[in-house]
This record gives sequence, C-alpha cells and structure tokens, in this order.
Amino acid sequence: MRWRRTSGAEQTLQTHDNGTHTSNERSAKRAIIGGVDAVDARAPDDPPVEALSPASVHHTRMAADIDEKTDRYEGLLAEALDAAEIAPAEETPLHDAALECREMAASYLEDGRHFRENDDLVNALASFSYGHAWLDAGARIGLFDVPTEGHLFTV
Repeated sequence: MRWRRTSGAEQTLQTHDNGTHTSNERSAKRAIIGGVDAVDARAPDDPPVEALSPASVHHTRMAADIDEKTDRYEGLLAEALDAAEIAPAEETPLHDAALECREMAASYLEDGRHFRENDDLVNALASFSYGHAWLDAGARIGLFDVPTEGHLFTV
C-alpha cells in the first residue's frame, strides 16, 4: 500500500494494492530524501518532524553531481574521439560523412571546454553529451570502427 497527501492538511489517502482508497485522520508531511519524494504519516500528537527542503538538500548534491558528470563526460568524449577510426574508404561520400561527424564531435568537445572554463556546467555537459552522440550515431551506422567492448560506445 502507498500513502500520498491529498489537498486536506490533516488527511491522507491510503491506496491499497487492489486500487481501492481509504482515508484516515493522520497528517502527512512531505520530505525529499535522497531524490525520493517521501511521505511521513504521523499522528496529530506526535512531535513534529522537520521536512528537508529541496533547496538545502539537493542544491549541494546537484552541484557535486553536475561537476562530476561534466568531468566524466568530457573525458568520455575525448577518449571516444581518440578511439573512433573512420571506416569508409577515402574519397567516398561515407568517408566525407564520417569526417563531418568527427568534426561535429570535436567542435562540441571544444565548446564544452569553453563553457566549463566559464563555469557554465549545464551547457558544458550538454555539449559533451551531444558530441558523444555524434560519434555514437556514426559508429552505429558504420562510419567509425570503434571498440565493441568497454564503456565508450553503445554499439
């Protein structure tokens, strides 16, 4: 069974596994714990529980998460660029397409580094992700020979 808060401050709605609902007179307080929206069903005479605000809990963790992710995705893109070898024969349209995909990935790596230097982590992470997507797509359609083992490509 699950608890969720309804519009009434002193009422909760209990949802049973069979889909039926019953309410009771317990109050429900919401808290954000580890990224999960939790409900604390308490009796009215219980001592108060302080709810953790998203701003106080997640802001610090989110900043650490985006720092780590940005660094990791930059490294993955740089490593993937080094590992991806152009597969089609030179002077063919597919070779030209592979060169364009590689250029796009390299440009996104450069853009991401620029954003990172200017403390714009959201755009840096997006750039690194887009750059890697260009390589992944190129590998998927055969423009690049890439390692099939490991963590760099989804082929």
